[in-house]
Amino acid sequence: MHGGVKFYRGSAAAARSYVEADHSRADDYYLAEGSGVAERISVSLHTQGCVTKCMPERSSVMAGENYERWVAGYDVDSGQAKGRLRNDDNALRFVEVVVNGPKTWSLVAALHPDIAAAYDAAQTRAADEIVEWVAEHATTRVGPRGRQVQVPVEKIEAAVIRHYTSRAGDPHRHLHLQINARVFAKGAWRGLHSVGVRDSIEAINGIGHAAVMCEPEFRNALAARGYTLDEAGEVEQLAPYVGGFSERSAQIVRNVDRYEAEWRADHPGQVEKLIAAIGVVAERPARLELAEDITSRVVAASRPLLDRDDVPEHIRSLTSDQVLAVEADIVKRLVARAERPTSPPGRLRVSGDLDPAQREVVSALAGDAGLLVIEGAAGTGKTTTLAAAREALEQMDRRLVVVTPTLKAAEVARQQVGAAAFSAASFVHQHGHRWDEDGRWSRVDIPRHEIPMLWRLAPGDVLLVDEAGMLDQDTARALLDVADRANATVAFLGDRHQLPAVGRGGVLDLAARWVRPEAHLELESVHRFADPDYAELSLLMRTGKQAGEVFDALVARGQIVIQASEVERTAALAEVDGLVIADTREQVSTLNAAIRDRRVDGDDEIDGPVTRRGERIGLGDRIATRRNDRHIGVANRDTWAVTGVGSDGSLLVVGRAGQRELPAEYVDEHVELAYATTVYGAQGDTVDRAHFVVGETTGAAAAYVGMTRGRHDNVAHVVADSLEDARRQWVEVFGRDRADLGPGHAAEAAA
Repeated sequence: MHGGVKFYRGSAAAARSYVEADHSRADDYYLAEGSGVAERISVSLHTQGCVTKCMPERSSVMAGENYERWVAGYDVDSGQAKGRLRNDDNALRFVEVVVNGPKTWSLVAALHPDIAAAYDAAQTRAADEIVEWVAEHATTRVGPRGRQVQVPVEKIEAAVIRHYTSRAGDPHRHLHLQINARVFAKGAWRGLHSVGVRDSIEAINGIGHAAVMCEPEFRNALAARGYTLDEAGEVEQLAPYVGGFSERSAQIVRNVDRYEAEWRADHPGQVEKLIAAIGVVAERPARLELAEDITSRVVAASRPLLDRDDVPEHIRSLTSDQVLAVEADIVKRLVARAERPTSPPGRLRVSGDLDPAQREVVSALAGDAGLLVIEGAAGTGKTTTLAAAREALEQMDRRLVVVTPTLKAAEVARQQVGAAAFSAASFVHQHGHRWDEDGRWSRVDIPRHEIPMLWRLAPGDVLLVDEAGMLDQDTARALLDVADRANATVAFLGDRHQLPAVGRGGVLDLAARWVRPEAHLELESVHRFADPDYAELSLLMRTGKQAGEVFDALVARGQIVIQASEVERTAALAEVDGLVIADTREQVSTLNAAIRDRRVDGDDEIDGPVTRRGERIGLGDRIATRRNDRHIGVANRDTWAVTGVGSDGSLLVVGRAGQRELPAEYVDEHVELAYATTVYGAQGDTVDRAHFVVGETTGAAAAYVGMTRGRHDNVAHVVADSLEDARRQWVEVFGRDRADLGPGHAAEAAA
């Protein structure tokens, strides 16, 4: 299993249409007459002594009308309301996860009835395990407003909807598992604390995947037919066919969506009345015992961040001695550097058209300091400033060495700043720092003369960490070690309001906390945007302040586009001019395919390779490479134009770094269309126009980055029922911050 949590708000009738519209008519072949819409599962928790036992009970199948009553919050048997129900359009009805598996599992099940039976049984057990786990860990809130506390639930209900095909009619066995938002606790029906479920999605996905992947009956059925699984869980014998199925399926769905979008455009106002859809092998006891044992060992070896015993389990409140030691060492090194006095350079000739703040930064970089922190909003001219600083340092026979979290960003810095620039990981590796597959770091003592000249640091050099907000703590510790050994200045350049590290971050926050006040500089003037009024709005988005007022201003400027459905939004974005930015790779994949369909519509297209993701690549396509590969000279997230297609599936491409030839194997596994990109792929880019997709999981940093890429225009696209609903979503976006900024920040967040 992989994926997120869907929060369903809306009418019960629309929920019924949603699950009924998810499958194609091919499902009718599998579904027996009278099978209903969903099966209901109830799970009650009873405490016997010191042990809490889960008591799952499978109830009767719910037909359409009963399912609607269940969604609306009524007891299916008695017809009574489960407590005080909300009737507004934004009331949460259920939280949904989808139980599925790799594409090849559905393909092999379609070929062999015995494997299909074993797979279906394994999915059913996976659903049971997930519901039981949620019941044991979910909470609700009790008490008067302002003094509420979270308490464990005592009973939950879930609906299981089984589908065998995709909307395109392809084999796709999956279950919709819907946790009802009404839960029982402390003698009454109450509202589920849905944030806890959302924050537990990794555990839910892991439980669901293990329940099938490790199921002996399913694995034995595969083995009996001669099938084997690779490391990713795909059936090795069928993996070569996945790309073709995925391409066909996605194309059918996009065509259906396009027809629906056209119909909606021709029938305004009538849509919702007719279309409510929106878009280890072991027996279970042994596996659960193993999981519980490993979990208990981890917890026992962990350090609590809060000294209290009532912390809900979904709150991140545990850390480890190793994590604490890494952060403590970083702080120790930062403090030692901050104790060194700062001094400006002598007479300095600064070239270029710089504002006063930029000149101050250049002077600080050319001066003497142990630690510098430079922060600046999007569009404040950091690249121009660094180019001037490089020239100033060269006047004194000193070097500016730039390291970045990604190889792509390093290549951009090398071209635009003119300095030596490397990815942070490759730089510390050259200096002897190593990490294994489990993330354990060590250091090999490499003599200085064996380090390539370009990678060496000398006293007086400046090691500048660009996009420092995205730097993880382990790499930061290694960089500080390299700089300490060379007696070089360390400068952190970034923006704490933009995207955080993928792993454990907070390095820029720590540096800002301990740096000398005179060595903490701010680039203040926004130069990127053609409209100075938008520059002021971008600064408000940076801090998240006055989110509602900012939304109103963007609406007045025509920079908010509201669509009634995902289908219409995708169709509209396929026609826009500019860079399209979204939260998830799944959204990006859908948008890329829709944009490409529009480009080739009606043209005679030359056949090209189909990637493992099901994307066809042809002449003229804009693509991205998704893995660093020094042998062929490409970096992760580099973008290219396809200028040639080989008969073996290889590609000839041209991009910022020149011309490259991509082998067929690399194309199959590590190339994707790049008409749209994720927010992480867009940070650092500047384009003329940008279009940003606002979703249920969009956070403040992502919205700020997405809405500051375009010089001339930045437009947010929202799926909403009304302007008021869109405004609510926008305000919620700027209230979300899930970044991992280290144990200190985690303790504050947990409290």
